[in-house]
Amino acid sequence: MAVLIATLVIVLLPTILFRSAVKWVANQEITFWISLGIVLLGQVAASASTLGVAIPLTLSGTPEIAIWIIGVIITFCMTSLIYLLLLNILLIQKINFWKASKIQLIMIAEAVKILLILTIIIGLGLFIYSFTP
Repeated sequence: MAVLIATLVIVLLPTILFRSAVKWVANQEITFWISLGIVLLGQVAASASTLGVAIPLTLSGTPEIAIWIIGVIITFCMTSLIYLLLLNILLIQKINFWKASKIQLIMIAEAVKILLILTIIIGLGLFIYSFTP
């Protein structure tokens, strides 16, 4: 049950954040199912491209921190490219790579904000719980 709930949160949170970011940046509304498909396709493409670079770098003896940094950059660029390509097909107003990257930056910022709020709530709850008899 916990795995199902975690999977739903992992899939639904970026989808909702993507819809709100597209509405804010491109001033257009997209459906939930289209945003779900774009987010999933972006993650699959980013994972595949990162693996395609990380495996040869690992086998060549590159330090792990360098592989991680390169992986983050490739993931960000590939996901932004997928957003750019699919949104240019689906939206009336065309966007550029900067706007696609801006959508992703907004999604990341909102996700970090949500995680920080949840961490503070859980931390306060545990702090208060530690003082109850």
